[in-house]
Amino acid sequence: MKNKKLKIGILSVLILTLVIVGTYAWWTLTQKQTGINKLTSSCLKFEIINEGAGLDLEGEWPSTLKEGYKKDGYTFSVKNECDEPLNYIIALEEVEDENYPNANSYVNGDYVDITIDNRTPKAYNLYDEITDDDDEELDYTIMDTRMLKTAWVKPNSTNTHTIKMWLDEDTKLSENGKIFNSKVRVTGGQKLPYNKKITPESCFTITDEGQITDFDYENCNTNVVFPPTVNGIQVKSIGMPKATSENMTSIDLTEAYYLENIEDNGLYGFVGGGTELIIPGNITIGGRSFLYFEGSNLIFEDGITEIPRFSFSHYHGEGTTLHIPSTVTTIEHDGLTRFAGNEILFEEGLQNVDINWPYNATFYKGIGTDLEFPSTTKTIQGFNSFVGNSIKFNEGLTTIENTSFAYYDGPGPIVIPSTVTKIEGIVFPNYTGEVIIKNTEGAVEIDTTDVTPFGSTFGSVPEGNIKYIPDYKE
Repeated sequence: MKNKKLKIGILSVLILTLVIVGTYAWWTLTQKQTGINKLTSSCLKFEIINEGAGLDLEGEWPSTLKEGYKKDGYTFSVKNECDEPLNYIIALEEVEDENYPNANSYVNGDYVDITIDNRTPKAYNLYDEITDDDDEELDYTIMDTRMLKTAWVKPNSTNTHTIKMWLDEDTKLSENGKIFNSKVRVTGGQKLPYNKKITPESCFTITDEGQITDFDYENCNTNVVFPPTVNGIQVKSIGMPKATSENMTSIDLTEAYYLENIEDNGLYGFVGGGTELIIPGNITIGGRSFLYFEGSNLIFEDGITEIPRFSFSHYHGEGTTLHIPSTVTTIEHDGLTRFAGNEILFEEGLQNVDINWPYNATFYKGIGTDLEFPSTTKTIQGFNSFVGNSIKFNEGLTTIENTSFAYYDGPGPIVIPSTVTKIEGIVFPNYTGEVIIKNTEGAVEIDTTDVTPFGSTFGSVPEGNIKYIPDYKE
């Protein structure tokens, strides 16, 4: 991927926040911020909510993607106290340390993985480069600046962002003992360059209530960037229940900063093959929305709370990792039905999972991966094609039901937490190993009655394979 160079003038406020540097094993920790920082301009306020360990690499070894996502994040807020929307850029500056004058003392940015607001992680060097043309004197030297994200904050509103950073698992040993000095930078203003061509308002039909109901597929740009307003009306929701959208090749919702929800059946005809779709964290997704989306990557930003029934049900995501943020509490029946990508990563927060329609052959198989559910998850049904390396349930789970894990026969044992009170339906029908229930016999209601869905008969885990061991140690 080629880096882009952008020239950005500072328009409203420049916020520089020292974050963390560090290494793995014997790598050197150079500086660390403590306490709470606040910086105020005429409109924007900035506050650190949690320094976390997301940007603290002290004493850590390189991390896998799963380990990186599990890191505690560096969270901050941007508040707009004015009556007009403001946009801003979030960047990360690599800063020179006077104790390390040699250029070879710094970690190669190719090995520093960064994610912001649950977006797909990229190496620092793959983010767009920014070149400043301001004359402000700083008490440090900037080696490089990369733009992590552009965003809008609505009038009298607050946005929250989380950054996580880790050393890539492919970091070479030649990098040990080196440092990565960085500062978070937020530059705010009303007319920052975005390099985005917002689709003309004339392409949309909008109601007085702010719902977009139609798009001029024949005459308008196929790469659709939704505007914040149409005919002076704020875009609050998107319906557009049009069966065909062959002229709409990509969709960008991030500029429609007043957007609150995608209606039921909204944009269900959008296919978007080969495109990345970002669902902003501040919107609600309606049932059957984006039903036919088959793009290359799907991103749920932090803030999304529910993935409803039939939404994204045609998304395959081959080769991708689907990351479900901690704000998502429910994945409903037939949501993400046909996901067949590389891996699904859940964060703490998910409560109810009904992720796959049980009888579709293109289910998530997760070959070679470990499937782990958060301790917040209460109910699970689905994952019928999963044949990966292992399955782990955490204490807090109460129910496994319907047709679940139908083809799994991986390494065992399968350990059922002591909090589980019901196992019902077709559960682990092809599993030949032991199922350890960390409770006494009779404490768990087991109803594994055979059923015949769509003419196919499945059994359930044989009773003889179940062992009750309350004090089992994993």
